Amino acid sequence: MNELFYKNEVAVIKTIDHYDVEVPFDPPALYPEFSGTKNSKMSGFNPIYDSVRKLFIALELDKERIDSGKWNPLSGLIVPGNKVFIKPNLVRENNGIGQDMNSMVTHASVIRPIIDYVHLALEGRGEIVVGDAPVPEANFQIITNKNHLQPTIGYLTNLYRSEKFDIKLIDMRFARGSEEEFHEFDHLGIEIDLKQDSFLDLFSDKELENLTYLYEDNSFMAKVHNRLANKYRIAREFLDADVFINVPKLKTHYKAGVTLSLKNLVGLATNKSYIPHLRKGPPSRNGDETPDYGLMEKIGGKMKRHKNDLKRKFLYLCSNLAGDKAGFIRRIETKYRLVKPPKGCWQGNDTIWRVALDLNRIMLFADKNGVMGNGLQRRIFNVIDGIVGGEKNGPLCCLKKPAGILVGGHNPYAVDLTATRLMGFDHEKIPLMRNARKEQWLINAGPVVVSSNIPDWNTKDLARDYHKMMPDLDFIEPDNWHIKIQRS
Repeated sequence: MNELFYKNEVAVIKTIDHYDVEVPFDPPALYPEFSGTKNSKMSGFNPIYDSVRKLFIALELDKERIDSGKWNPLSGLIVPGNKVFIKPNLVRENNGIGQDMNSMVTHASVIRPIIDYVHLALEGRGEIVVGDAPVPEANFQIITNKNHLQPTIGYLTNLYRSEKFDIKLIDMRFARGSEEEFHEFDHLGIEIDLKQDSFLDLFSDKELENLTYLYEDNSFMAKVHNRLANKYRIAREFLDADVFINVPKLKTHYKAGVTLSLKNLVGLATNKSYIPHLRKGPPSRNGDETPDYGLMEKIGGKMKRHKNDLKRKFLYLCSNLAGDKAGFIRRIETKYRLVKPPKGCWQGNDTIWRVALDLNRIMLFADKNGVMGNGLQRRIFNVIDGIVGGEKNGPLCCLKKPAGILVGGHNPYAVDLTATRLMGFDHEKIPLMRNARKEQWLINAGPVVVSSNIPDWNTKDLARDYHKMMPDLDFIEPDNWHIKIQRS
């Protein structure tokens, strides 16, 4: 079964670009594969459910039995008795720019059909765990009520109730809230040390000393990432799973460029203080928090920080005369680059992609006890929720992008390559994608084949046709990033 992971086959399904379907998101038709099962109730309108089904068909899963009563698309991935872990993106309950959270989190209407087909493959015997570790300050109850995941799981728990089957929704965070971040031990996670196999080990000693999460105090980070160790605290529930189904959101990320299948694994960590997001300072001081600036810009930055400075007073005088104090100053600071990218939110962040690849290595090779091995330890499938995407300064301050697509496949790099192309971004300009492409343990060097319900979107080699095939959804790139595809 594990050879499926290296199949570079991706499906892209065009569908509706909104979530106005009703809980519990029942199937819109009596599909033959569910005939005579508990999942035979229909809803009047649910094209999202049908689109997940079309994605399985486009990937030719269980090809010989498609449209028959015996069709079981996930049977090549799942066997009865397995434990299946489903990982949505549940980052936070509120959008930092005042919009709703649909652009930020995986919606329950995409999760529901996946659970139904997992249950079908399990033949009613096994366990499904739906879980994530949002940012420490997030409210898990509010998130899962707002995106309807909690009532949907409650409904399916009653629908599929059996002595041989269990389904649950879990918050995997041990450390919640910024004041409780620094914990070395927790009962929800297992500490895994990649040591010299970590991508962080390529840093110099001084670069390692500058690693930090999002706080000024990086003393804990120095304990878990140093010249002798590179540790992560990973959820036991995930490590115990036989199958991993990754359901990220189609959105941008101001530190990583995009956050799709590869990046979504940060939510497997029960303690975020194990996860470096940047290195303090500019590159000239062994950091990647901000770029290095020229002499005049450094002088300007120092002058800007002193409110009694003549230049600062002059700017305030001009802004008052202009009648738009905040707007005028913002334009001046932007024009002369007096404002630095905050906290590693720029294209030169050289840390976050390394963490993402470390976590992908753990996903593939860590056994149930957290011991790293050579062979693949679990089977993988990915479905990106792009019904409504998030653009510009994701993952916490997304602008809503009605995209109306689902992207899926076994290999996370192939799926992310396709999604990145659809967003209108050049994968070679995104450090995570550029470096992931080099790793033979992660990807097959063969062509990425894309199949779709829109015939014009089909391609036999996405990399070769990257700049001209498929539509461009024209996502807005994050501030301080320049990753748009350039067309002649």
